[in-house]
Amino acid sequence: MHKNQRLRIILSLVAIIAIFFGLLSLHFLKIERSLPSEGWSRAVDIPFEIDSKQEPYVLKNDGTFQLFSVNEGKVKQLTLNSELEKVKQSELPYHASEEYPLWTNGTDFLFINSNKKLVHAVGNEENILADGINGMTLKDDLVLYWKENKIFKVNLDQLSTVPVKEIDSPVKDIAIQNNSADSFLVISKPTNDFTVGMLYKEEKNTYTEKLQFKLKHIKAYEIFQRFQYAINDGKLMLAYEKAESKGNTFTPMYTEGTVDSFDGEVAPRSMKIYPQGSGLSFENAKHINFKVEEGTPKILFTAWNQISSFSEEFNIFQAKQNEEGKWIASRLSKTPKRSSEPFWLDDSNVVWFEANSGTTFETIDYKLMGTSTNPEVIETSTKMTMKDIKNALSTGLLGASMGLITLLIGFAWVTPAALFLLAMFMFNPTAIEQGKRWALYTAYGLFFITQLIFLQKQFNPAFYAFAPGYLTFAGSSFVIPIIVALLAYLIGKVVLRKEDRLMVLFSYTVAVDLLILALLVGPYRF
Repeated sequence: MHKNQRLRIILSLVAIIAIFFGLLSLHFLKIERSLPSEGWSRAVDIPFEIDSKQEPYVLKNDGTFQLFSVNEGKVKQLTLNSELEKVKQSELPYHASEEYPLWTNGTDFLFINSNKKLVHAVGNEENILADGINGMTLKDDLVLYWKENKIFKVNLDQLSTVPVKEIDSPVKDIAIQNNSADSFLVISKPTNDFTVGMLYKEEKNTYTEKLQFKLKHIKAYEIFQRFQYAINDGKLMLAYEKAESKGNTFTPMYTEGTVDSFDGEVAPRSMKIYPQGSGLSFENAKHINFKVEEGTPKILFTAWNQISSFSEEFNIFQAKQNEEGKWIASRLSKTPKRSSEPFWLDDSNVVWFEANSGTTFETIDYKLMGTSTNPEVIETSTKMTMKDIKNALSTGLLGASMGLITLLIGFAWVTPAALFLLAMFMFNPTAIEQGKRWALYTAYGLFFITQLIFLQKQFNPAFYAFAPGYLTFAGSSFVIPIIVALLAYLIGKVVLRKEDRLMVLFSYTVAVDLLILALLVGPYRF
């Protein structure tokens, strides 16, 4: 083989790799720039680093969001505009514990310090309202805290404390009604077998117990937590989470019915959540955040889900209950780092915590990320950046490496053709030496038929879910191999000469065929 001939072969193979790797990278660039769901922006980086995942307290004022959070024991304030851009950030002269929420009206602050004391602060003055606090929960119009089995309320007009109730066993948690501040749910665990919920409703400035229900524990190592509820048109909707220490698994739970139907023992029911267009429910969904919007219950949650055929990320989702009572989820984020604890700024903006350093479960450094239905935010988020290009190229390289498996598998498809050529060498070497076309085409045919049979396994559900549209049409598992085989043959006709030996013609055409399939089909088969 002449030197120029070798150069043409090498350059042609390089050109094939460049063209099909380019197609692969363009597809991943399109995915990179795509919206997580229709009507929601790509993730917006909010420059606000914090060391806990306690949901910030949010004040909405004149088209801005004021977020108050605790970082390294200090109260910090972040102001965002309607496009989730930072307007200003400041540190307030208060020291609070990251383990508890804080409340503010913009002037007065209520928080628990590191000594478990409830503090009222305004300006540079601080006043201790209570001590020995075990927990606190709050909404805009209601602040409750508890000490052992005693529940107290903060009078927000006078900023003083008022005893509310005393129950028989220590309080584990309190949930305030999602869509109103006129009731709250007290959670306790008087025995190892049951978690008990007691609903109290405000009537004439006092809280009266309306019902008491029990959730039976099937396993000794399971815990019911993160209770959230709403009452709408006489219907009680209760969402919570079952955590199992054995196996570190989490299951969202949901029960709804008339208020009276909750009195007594209630059977725990898991919440099956389905991605749009999928019949398989999410597994291990966690960090649920529940609310009711116009009578329809909806949740935010985090879960593992496929981004591509070889990439799975822990992202943010929003699910709504449809008319059939089925929970259907749409993706709100697709960032590579671990996301957690999503919450609503309002109906159009969702914010969550994202691991800022590392991707392990022990990461304690977080930043805020957000997504919005604001058209301006959507438009800005879809503009191409160098980061998008780098990510697409990086993912393209990873996809190409996955394609190498298809290339390796492809060598087995050559076996029948190779055995045929070996037999020809042994029994009819003249046909090989003279480059008889019938021998060449027979070898081609054996290779192609073998490939067509075994390549069908490559066109699996993952391929049709993640490959670009131009590869996933009806009958593509037959049409694509035929087109690739013809393309490889034509490239061979252009690059090689008729007088080249039969083995060169066959080897080059097969190599081109396998190379194209490795980059065209291989990256999407897992």
